[in-house]
Amino acid sequence: MTNAKRAFIRFKTLFLLTAANLFTAEANTAAGDNTAQYKAICMLVNLATKCTKGGQEATTKTDTALVVGALNISLAGSDFQQAIDTEKEWATLPQANKNKLGGSEEDWQFWKESKKQLKHHQTWIKTFTAQPNTAAQRLATAEMAKRAKKLYAQAQTAEQTPAPTAAQLCKDSLYGHGAANSDGLKAGHSARENVCSEQAGGPNNKAGTALFWDLLCLCAGDGQQETTKKACGKGLEGSETRTAWAPDGNDKEAGDPLIEHCAKFGGAGHLTDVTLKSAWAALQTQIKAESSTNAGKALVLGVVDSTVGGGFAGCTGNKVTNGGQCVQYKPKHFANGETTIPMAISTAMRC
Repeated sequence: MTNAKRAFIRFKTLFLLTAANLFTAEANTAAGDNTAQYKAICMLVNLATKCTKGGQEATTKTDTALVVGALNISLAGSDFQQAIDTEKEWATLPQANKNKLGGSEEDWQFWKESKKQLKHHQTWIKTFTAQPNTAAQRLATAEMAKRAKKLYAQAQTAEQTPAPTAAQLCKDSLYGHGAANSDGLKAGHSARENVCSEQAGGPNNKAGTALFWDLLCLCAGDGQQETTKKACGKGLEGSETRTAWAPDGNDKEAGDPLIEHCAKFGGAGHLTDVTLKSAWAALQTQIKAESSTNAGKALVLGVVDSTVGGGFAGCTGNKVTNGGQCVQYKPKHFANGETTIPMAISTAMRC
């Protein structure tokens, strides 16, 4: 055998070994792998955080009702509008004014407060009053006003009644049922894959039970691999994820900074049906069927190892050896075309 042939064989062997190593090498979680998912969850976190202070529901209902009332006043005619004296109580209102308002004190407070809204919403109201003032238009607006009066009455009752339930529902979304904050929260198991996914049958899976746990599973550092601390964004490793998460150990210390950092992404406004649906839709686009492993696991949020052929090791905290820095939701929460994730249900009940 010539020296040239020996050199070629050595080169071929080295090439095949190198290629084999390339195709079997496993990649750890990289910086920024879960940034989009983190931002999506943070929109829900920010909505829930804002509503934990309470008082928002009554304010929103009151504002809506009074704007509709103001629109009705604009279309009702000048006599009706002039009869509403915002400086007087019903008892001191001239009888002529009372007659123009139907003679009933029942809705006086509603009309008086509605008239005050005329100045604040002139531009919006003009989009209606600029059109021909037809009988059908007046009838439709009057019907809206009837509903608005009921809404206003409900809001006034709510303002007079303490509403810890509303704020608590948002706290339930953040920290779990009955929890006011993260004090004393424990994962219930020391193995991250059991806490964050359906491993071992899923009895300890906390995915979807509270935003707090989803954030930990998605963003908290692994402790064995430094890049996992950057999964939800470069720079977090210096503060928010500096301390690696040890499930059932330092849950509060690892989770609170991730909740607080969400505020830096900006809010999604007050919690309403519209803002909740928008935030939830954004998160749903990030939840996928993970098909990189041979089992093909569904309902996964976050990055998973792309090595083909191995069984899914669960959301272990690092994208390596068929594991992932991820959240795996229970199939029952997405059954029959409905979404029943507890943390989403809690915020939905608030709207």
